[in-house]
Amino acid sequence: MLTHSKYFSSFLLLMIMVNPLELVAQKLSKSSETNNGSLLYNGFVYTTIVINDKEWTVENLRTSKYNDGKAIKKLTDLSGNTKLGNPAYWIYDNDESNVEDYGYFYNWEAVNSGKLAPKGWRIPSSKEWEDLKNSLGNNPVNKLKATTGWSYNKNGTDEKGFRALPGGYSHFNENLDIGKVAMWWTSTERGPLTAHTISLDDYFYLQYKQKVNGLSVRLIRDVNQSGEVIDVEQELQNKLRKLQEKEEKSGSLKKYKISEGKIYSSLDYQKVTYKTVIIGNQEWMAENLKTMTYNDDTKAKNSFCLFNKEAKYLNVYGYLYNSDAVFSGKLAPDSGGWRISTEDDWKNLIDSFGDNTIASIKLKAKKGWDTAITKNAGTNESGLNLLPGGYRYSNEDIFFGEGEHAGFWAMSSITDRNQATCSFLSISDFGSVEVSSTHCEDSWFSVRLVRDIDIED
Repeated sequence: MLTHSKYFSSFLLLMIMVNPLELVAQKLSKSSETNNGSLLYNGFVYTTIVINDKEWTVENLRTSKYNDGKAIKKLTDLSGNTKLGNPAYWIYDNDESNVEDYGYFYNWEAVNSGKLAPKGWRIPSSKEWEDLKNSLGNNPVNKLKATTGWSYNKNGTDEKGFRALPGGYSHFNENLDIGKVAMWWTSTERGPLTAHTISLDDYFYLQYKQKVNGLSVRLIRDVNQSGEVIDVEQELQNKLRKLQEKEEKSGSLKKYKISEGKIYSSLDYQKVTYKTVIIGNQEWMAENLKTMTYNDDTKAKNSFCLFNKEAKYLNVYGYLYNSDAVFSGKLAPDSGGWRISTEDDWKNLIDSFGDNTIASIKLKAKKGWDTAITKNAGTNESGLNLLPGGYRYSNEDIFFGEGEHAGFWAMSSITDRNQATCSFLSISDFGSVEVSSTHCEDSWFSVRLVRDIDIED
């Protein structure tokens, strides 16, 4: 939590080139949590299982080729494995007998190549791993572990057929803990040098490792309640079509488009066109508000300012607003269902992208953050493109956090401006984002607008 004791007591911080015969998936039944399907990929048949709405490979990945047929570099000598820039795989102790049970190790650069999984499959994110754990109730470790293969008689019951085996991991030039721990990469980056991992021994927990290290990989894809594969691209196209049809039915000229796996549109307000992004059943502004006038065309006098009062920040960060503007009820457009984002909006958004640490990475813009301080680059997986616009305290010219922090107003059921609830994206070495409450009547923060959308009717 960011604190300036002189001014604050507390506040919120906020196909592929593969023979089609080599890519086969079996349709699973609705009750198929322990029934097996299969995936044939680059010469190996993987058993698959469905748990909830995900189909998982049971064996660890063991492909020596990308999904475009190109070879992945194989390492047999780890003595120089200290630098990034070398996507690769290798085998624990170069012992081929380890492959049958444990598969290959990959460094994160191979994982992040976008070519390691066959079409329709992917490396699970940290949130997807956490969702798996949470769905299993008590003692998830025991339910995921194989019934044999674990040292010290620490085998599991393997209730879901996941068959987790202790393949160990590679730390720089050492292979470690075979028989004792299972460790997998997630697709979630933590920073320039590290990415999130999942470890399974006596516990199931989220960690992070250096990207040069070697870990196992599992694959997943989405399925519906009947066990049928969900075509993610088609689902996105269907959502786009429904959104567009609804707009046209209402007589609106608003247009939506798909880019990088997300649906974008725009909002015209007070002579400024803002980029917007669809997240779940909401449409968010993907830029900070930069209006000087209310929705009744009166000026928001003494209620907005630029960071450090410098014009160069307008197009990047927009304006900072005080509670007079936020509680005026006139800062958002008076039509279209737009509102200042609420405390619940921010909390639900964070939850949808993982825990506070992971969500902060996905919410942050790829550029603009002082990673020398935060050591944590953003991925902008959300499309929100949150930038570190800083904040201002009181009516004095006291500004903080540009390049390091982003602070956003968050409305709540409280209507007294002297009890305004603020939302901040708080960046530390761990990149945390947190929603909490504080008295912010003298504070100035950025504003994001949001509206609910219903694409089902």
